[in-house]
Amino acid sequence: MVGASDLQVRPVQLKGSDDAKVPSSCPPESNDHGGDVYQMRSDDGIDLVHLATVTVAAGDRYNIDDGPFGNRVIAGIREGRWEGERLRATIVGPGADWAMPGPGGAMLLDVRQVIETDDGAVVYVTYHGRADRSRGTYTIAPTFETSDQRYAWLNAVQAVGKGRLVEGRIVYEVYEVR
Repeated sequence: MVGASDLQVRPVQLKGSDDAKVPSSCPPESNDHGGDVYQMRSDDGIDLVHLATVTVAAGDRYNIDDGPFGNRVIAGIREGRWEGERLRATIVGPGADWAMPGPGGAMLLDVRQVIETDDGAVVYVTYHGRADRSRGTYTIAPTFETSDQRYAWLNAVQAVGKGRLVEGRIVYEVYEVR
C-alpha cells in the first residue's frame, strides 16, 4: 500500500500524444485555492497527473430522513467548471450528489454530472467518494464516458481528487492515475 510519505515530487517523462500539453516536470506551486498543483510518482510507479481544478456550486437540496436505507441528501448542481491543460468544460444539464450522511461528520458521495467542453464535446462524469464534514474535506474517484473521439482518452481514465469547501463551493484538485 502506498502511503503519503511514499509519494515524492520528481520529474516524470510522459508517453503519448499529450506530452506537449502536460509538463514533464511540475514543481509545486500554490494555486488560488490554497493547495499545491504538481505531478507525483510513487516508488510503486503510480503517477498522478493533474487533470483539472473543479469548482462545484450546490443547487436545490432535498432531504430524505429515515428512509429504508438511512438518510439521504440530494443536492443539485447549480453550476460548475473543470479547468485543466487537457480538459476545460462547464457543468451543464442534469447533475446532483445523492449523498448519505453518517455519524461523526462522515458522508458517502454519489455524484453524476454532464460536462460540455469548451469545444463542444459532451462528457458524462460520475464519482463516488467520502466527505468529512467536520473538516470540510471531500475525497473522490471520478470516471468519464464520452463518444466524442477528441476526448476518447477520458474513457480509460481513473481519476482521484481532493476538495475543500471554499466560499460556498467545493473546489477539487483532480488527478489522472497512470
